[in-house]
Amino acid sequence: MRTTSFTLAAGVLLMLVGTAPASANMYKWVDEKGVVHYGDTIPPEYVKGGTTELNRQGRAIKRTAPALTEAQIRAQEEEKTRRLEDEKTAREQKRKDDALLATYTSVKEIDQLRARSVTAVEAVVKGAQNRIAELKKRKTEIDAMEKSKQRISAEIRREQKSIEQELPVQQGLVEQKSKELVAINVKFDTERRRFEEIKLREGAAGKAK
Repeated sequence: MRTTSFTLAAGVLLMLVGTAPASANMYKWVDEKGVVHYGDTIPPEYVKGGTTELNRQGRAIKRTAPALTEAQIRAQEEEKTRRLEDEKTAREQKRKDDALLATYTSVKEIDQLRARSVTAVEAVVKGAQNRIAELKKRKTEIDAMEKSKQRISAEIRREQKSIEQELPVQQGLVEQKSKELVAINVKFDTERRRFEEIKLREGAAGKAK
């Protein structure tokens, strides 16, 4: 970029100040070639490029930054959006942390509640598995009766149909509760880890004081 030399610029400024009205301020701007200009008005095409207003002593009293480009405006908007999302995430995390601290007072409490939750679900799974075993055993007996050409009563036929309907239900229950067990462990693992992080941070903050 070419700029006017300090001596030349200063000379131009003094000459302009000397001919300007006593109450007038001067303006300084740079054209597209990097040349510095002074004057009592700014050409319209250079207003967006950033200007400096000078008093009669040549001191800057007001600066106007260059107008932002479309890319700069877009970058500012993206940064604002990112900052708002970060703030939203931080508020949500604080809400969860406050709820966690209000629920538990120690890691031991978390482990105890996990154990109770797991035990309850495992009991349902075990009950369903036992029922599946009973149904399969009875189904095998009825299948053997059919294979041996034994006479099968209407009551046994109804039982057979009931078994066929209940088996997939019990098997679905085992599958559902097995997934629930995984979710419970993930939940308590996450809560335990976060609880420890919060307490560790609080401990470090306490020592720093």
